[in-house]
Amino acid sequence: LKSFFASCECVLRNLDPFTTPLVVANPNQGGGAITLAVTPYLKKKGITFNDYSEKEAKEFLECHSYFFKIKSYCKCFRKYTNPKHVKFNQYISLDFNQLVVFSKIDMLFRQCLLSITLDIEHSLKVNLNKTISEDNFEDGYEITEEFLAQNTKVRCKISDIKSHKKSNAYVYDLVNKYDNDFASWNLVEILTFGDLISFYDFYQSKKQTKNDFDFLLRYIKFARNAAAHNNCMLNQLNPNGFKNTPSKKLQNFIKANFPKMTKDTINKKTSIPVLHDFAACIFGFSMIVKNNNARKHAFEQLSKLLYAIHENSYLFSKELNILSGFDFIEKIIVFFNSIDKK
Repeated sequence: LKSFFASCECVLRNLDPFTTPLVVANPNQGGGAITLAVTPYLKKKGITFNDYSEKEAKEFLECHSYFFKIKSYCKCFRKYTNPKHVKFNQYISLDFNQLVVFSKIDMLFRQCLLSITLDIEHSLKVNLNKTISEDNFEDGYEITEEFLAQNTKVRCKISDIKSHKKSNAYVYDLVNKYDNDFASWNLVEILTFGDLISFYDFYQSKKQTKNDFDFLLRYIKFARNAAAHNNCMLNQLNPNGFKNTPSKKLQNFIKANFPKMTKDTINKKTSIPVLHDFAACIFGFSMIVKNNNARKHAFEQLSKLLYAIHENSYLFSKELNILSGFDFIEKIIVFFNSIDKK
């Protein structure tokens, strides 16, 4: 990595050329040059290639993932923390194969969440339309007009759809036909998930009604966006990573359904955003989605995730933070299955 050009680039960027894993490569030569350059860096950090050869790693980083993404999972694994240790700041018994498997489990995790949250979004639309249609004091038009009048940003988004036809082909005809005369059942088809939640909250507030799952929707949105953008998610099982302020309502819900789970465990697990939002998605799905086929499909996907976790758990036998996170995920999935069996 300490090539002349890379060192010069580091200096220009005010980076230390002896510690920064920066590569200068010709994009016309493909990704192979970059892949070959990063493997020495991984070795220097203590990552081995015993169960996954350097040749296989090169192919994986060229065809299935990329260095920055796979490196993000490293922070979930243990390091030598004693400054006096000869391997200080290197990873402890971390093989590249573990990173590959962990990334594949994370991929399954994202796929599950994306499917589940899309079902939640669809069911929220169905339920909201049904409620408004059965409301003797609403015709579907007045509530929409009031919402758009108070939410000018949403109105601007709708206007942008008309201004950019090519990039909004899937909803342009709908907007062009019903603009300035939207009913609620038209509006929900063009709203983003975040704006759909705002419309739902607006109606609930106007009618002064609440559902038990209302507080979960914002966290479901967070998980949906992360999964839809293919963000790494399980890399948050890092014990020193970002900690959020968990929802007290969610914590109480977990406590009520998992009486043997200690308060300390609940606090620790829900302070990790990915575990907090995963629980919100599963609990929200169980309350919002009533279609039996959708629920069956969700459990089938979650079962595949659990199978992948169980099949490869031996690879993480010494990584207690990862195993503890997996255990929490399994408990939430088993809870969901127990509801459907009742």
